[in-house]
Amino acid sequence: MKSVKSSLAKLSPSRTRRRNHSNPVAWTIVLSDVPSDATPKDVEESIKSPYDKPRHIKLGPISYEASDAEVSVVVRSSLEKHGPLESFYLAPTNKGKRVKATALFADEADARLARSLNNCPINILKKGKLTVAIIQSAKIKVSTAVYTATKGELDAESKTWEEQHLRLHIYQDAVKRFTTLKIEGSRWGEYSLGSIVQQ
Repeated sequence: MKSVKSSLAKLSPSRTRRRNHSNPVAWTIVLSDVPSDATPKDVEESIKSPYDKPRHIKLGPISYEASDAEVSVVVRSSLEKHGPLESFYLAPTNKGKRVKATALFADEADARLARSLNNCPINILKKGKLTVAIIQSAKIKVSTAVYTATKGELDAESKTWEEQHLRLHIYQDAVKRFTTLKIEGSRWGEYSLGSIVQQ
């Protein structure tokens, strides 16, 4: 990632008629979280209006040069110091300043130990830090008829879950005989997926 500085854009015709001259003050706009391989041409072409085109574009230094794959190796290695992983998945993304990964520990106790890595700096990212949160999940497979009968209650309850950072995912098999309900999040409290379906 890197930052981009651009100077004041041209004045539009309406602005020129009002002022009859260009603004002598130099304005600078800083764009952050720009992909490291972006060029001045890429920035200029992303600005559609000709009156928003900057007079000058200057690319700032790259905050880090490591690829997502390289970062994932370091992150996985850091996690595995706390216990073996059953799986590690790096979510593909091409925008935003964060790359998200999901790791499944073989033992829940190891996952809780790995939470100590939260906000720890990662050398490969220079000033970047690792954010670690424990996400718990539960699945229940029911007949689609049961799901249909409880859908109204689940929809209502899921709104409360969302306020508690819990998300409900619905999956159906190819012939729609069975429906799998999965709830995941970092805060569970007193919520129970099974109790709602079984009512």
